[in-house]
Amino acid sequence: MEKCRVLELIGGSLTDGGAETLVKDYVLNIDKSRFETAVFVDWKIPETANTRILTEKGQLIFTAYPRYSLFWRGINKFFRRIFLVRGIRKTIKEFNPDVIHVHLDALTYLSALESALDGNRLLYTCHNTVEVMFVENKAEELGARKLLKSNNLRFIALHKEMADDLNKYFNVHNTAIVNNGIDIARFKKVEESRQDIRKQLEIPAESFVIGNVGRFTEQKNHRMILEIFKKVKERQKKAFLLLVGDGELLESIERTIQAMKLDNSVLILSNRADIPRLLKAMDVFLFPSKFEGLGIALIEAQAAGIKCVVSKNVPEEAFVSDLVIPIDLSESIECWCDAVLDEQRRSSYKNRLNEYDIKAAVKKLEKIYLGEI
Repeated sequence: MEKCRVLELIGGSLTDGGAETLVKDYVLNIDKSRFETAVFVDWKIPETANTRILTEKGQLIFTAYPRYSLFWRGINKFFRRIFLVRGIRKTIKEFNPDVIHVHLDALTYLSALESALDGNRLLYTCHNTVEVMFVENKAEELGARKLLKSNNLRFIALHKEMADDLNKYFNVHNTAIVNNGIDIARFKKVEESRQDIRKQLEIPAESFVIGNVGRFTEQKNHRMILEIFKKVKERQKKAFLLLVGDGELLESIERTIQAMKLDNSVLILSNRADIPRLLKAMDVFLFPSKFEGLGIALIEAQAAGIKCVVSKNVPEEAFVSDLVIPIDLSESIECWCDAVLDEQRRSSYKNRLNEYDIKAAVKKLEKIYLGEI
């Protein structure tokens, strides 16, 4: 039987963010006997964990630009539309996909190629709120509306509330729901001890480690993380902060850490493929995001068995165990500090981790790719 050819098209690059990691997990877990996959990105950044993993596995990756450099970043700033449209067209011609599955900000560019998309099943996963992805990004909204009309674009939501929002905003009725999946066993079965992991990271063994995994953007609210951590450290001298991620605000956050005189108590790690190990080094996962499409890092932390103090702005769909302690962002830093330090505090949320098993998510996605649901 001829394989179904799927192109995962994601704006930007395969950084270590939630959407990028999900694309990586999709292509690694899909049934290779029935599907052939390729990934399209603006460019490959070799040092990112997701790029390394896919390259090692021999995954086909197409790019709009020949390499990642300051020169091409400058070109991208002014001529992204030209290069992406040309790159996507070339990729479609070369790979000849049956399905094009779009992620992040790529619909506006894909909509310029409507005539080249005849015969393709066109899908778009919304990785953030409808407000962020479309209301605040009119170019992407216009691209979506054009592709809905010309190429029967179908939306995929991360949970029911998002599906309802998409259906209402675009006046459609067929939005699919596919939970963001994770390899649950990978987060539960880290063989190294917490002490050994901390030793390798040069974190004092007796530390009270607060952690966060997320890109350094306004959305993730790293400045509030630092404010909470500073207050915690006033009450718990052995407190230590572990931040995992990369992003446009990294240098700004590093300067803030220095200004707050927290240099000796904060460790920042980027481009890591060993997130389960790093989570095991933590005592508390701190996640005061201003908004989230879902919050896959929060689900991973719960799978790792860590107490999570989180913003109520994170969708409740991501609260899949009693380890989650939701707090309003308007509450005082002292209130957040209390929740972090209270070792016995738990919530009444039921354990629903199995709903986010990557294998179940991919099986549903395969049926969508084949047009069976």
